[in-house]
Amino acid sequence: MVNKKKMAFIALILGLFLPMPAAQAKVQNQTSQVSAYYYYNNNPIYSIQIQATNYQIAFEKIQSGTFENNELDHYTVDDFKKLYEVNGKIIRLSDTLVFGEGVELTEEESKAVLEVLYRDNRPFLNVLNEFQMQVPLHIPENARYRFTSEEGLSIAELKQGWTIFQNSNDNSFEVIKLDDKEETVHLGNTLIDQGNITVDATEIDGYHTADIGESVTYKIPLESISSLELEVSPNFIIDEINAPFTEEVHFVREKKGQDGTLVNIEPLPENVSLDGEIFKLSKRYIETDEQEFETALSKLQSIKKIKVDINSRSDEFITVTGHVVSTASYLIDIYQSDTEEEKRFTKNLVVENQNNRQGIYVIADGKYLLTPQVYSNNVNFVMTDGNSHQLLTGAEYILGRFDKSGQVYILNYNSEKQIIWEKSGLEKERLVEAESNFTISGNQVIYLDGYKSVLPFNEKIWAYDESNQTKSNEALFKLRGLSSEYTYFLKQVKVPEGYATATDVQLFKVAKDSESKAQFGDYQVNGFILDLDYGKMEYNALQILKEGQNATLLPNPYWMALIFIVVTILVVAVIAYLVIRKG
Repeated sequence: MVNKKKMAFIALILGLFLPMPAAQAKVQNQTSQVSAYYYYNNNPIYSIQIQATNYQIAFEKIQSGTFENNELDHYTVDDFKKLYEVNGKIIRLSDTLVFGEGVELTEEESKAVLEVLYRDNRPFLNVLNEFQMQVPLHIPENARYRFTSEEGLSIAELKQGWTIFQNSNDNSFEVIKLDDKEETVHLGNTLIDQGNITVDATEIDGYHTADIGESVTYKIPLESISSLELEVSPNFIIDEINAPFTEEVHFVREKKGQDGTLVNIEPLPENVSLDGEIFKLSKRYIETDEQEFETALSKLQSIKKIKVDINSRSDEFITVTGHVVSTASYLIDIYQSDTEEEKRFTKNLVVENQNNRQGIYVIADGKYLLTPQVYSNNVNFVMTDGNSHQLLTGAEYILGRFDKSGQVYILNYNSEKQIIWEKSGLEKERLVEAESNFTISGNQVIYLDGYKSVLPFNEKIWAYDESNQTKSNEALFKLRGLSSEYTYFLKQVKVPEGYATATDVQLFKVAKDSESKAQFGDYQVNGFILDLDYGKMEYNALQILKEGQNATLLPNPYWMALIFIVVTILVVAVIAYLVIRKG
């Protein structure tokens, strides 16, 4: 007869140990919903392909020192003999890092071995990992689009455990342990969830905005930071930093993603290259090159690097105060090299603001920390005859704004002939009474700090003619450096001969895309605007009327297209009905 106590003991043992394989399988099959961001130099990058491979199987073998089926005798181990010391089934990667049969390692040591194997002998690592498949990540909206979105994001559901992520742009990779249901991974050279850097500019629709000239302050927490550098955009001026610092010229070109790799957004002038902090010119320098150089500088992401001495401060934060400007001057070294002469000289180049996004870029311990930029936005206007819808010249305007509280300000000169936002006692209902000595007219690019420049010629158009283009440009003006925080208004102060003075002001607001998307356009004059480019450079129409005339309403082209489609369908239907009836 079977001993009951012995049976109970056996049942207890089975109860303790039989569930274990199921539990282990459950752990191995657990997954994480992974969001992988690819940022480069503080910017999200589109089109980067990210592949993830779970190496948990190989990791456990490396950590435990237990291998299967003579894996350490596989022919791929021979590649190690060229780089490292191989003694039987023991492989020495360095004086302090050894793995092999019977060698137990810590988690950190095992991770280090995994990194070396992936870099130097991936075929052998895949043997250890039993040839687990790579998993491509995809944009959130469509699993078939296996690359990063405009926000630099791609996602996938991945097995938990030690995983290696690689991207299509370079040979770098990240070894990351996935152990939560939701995981966020940062690839590229920018950390987007560390540092919590703030700027006190007004936030609208997820971005920060300020007028040109408006003071803003960045606040950078110093926790866990041992070194700090700042890259400064071409038209952001540093007014104060609460720590000692040094600065130097430092060129950084802005990149974008294209077909899975990084490319420069803006080209350099012909025969020009950037070498460190020097312009290299493979032709003889002439004075007309200056404008090309200045334009090239305006398209850079940053021109200046600042090294901040954080060890001399006991503060918890570094504060950086500055403002956006219309123009900034830089002393730039130029190296000329051609068949006749080689020389190096320095030029003072004036960089006009060509980018509505300016600010600083924070680099802590060699990594970019996500840093908010300040948007000072642009908007374009065309003066038209409101009845005939023809280009019109000769009108002048003044500019004002008001905030949410209704306080009105007028852009005007102060007693020192500086441009300021002058506080006005006007109420919003009396904006037409506004006055200013700072006027706006055609053929001008006007910045809110008072700087004005002439509209550039478009030399790429067919039948290029400067005189005709000047005449066309006299009907246009562009405002630069406006905040999304305010409502602005244009008051007409001068009208062309024979035209009536406007009885009201033109209200408008701006956003990041105001330059590329007109709020109140006139499609009948668009063909006469030589730099108009739908979706990139559009113009708002300021209609001016003669005495006694009324503005003619423009038919909406979308409604016209819809009516045409409906009429066409009806005609086809009637014809089809008649044919069928006749038959």
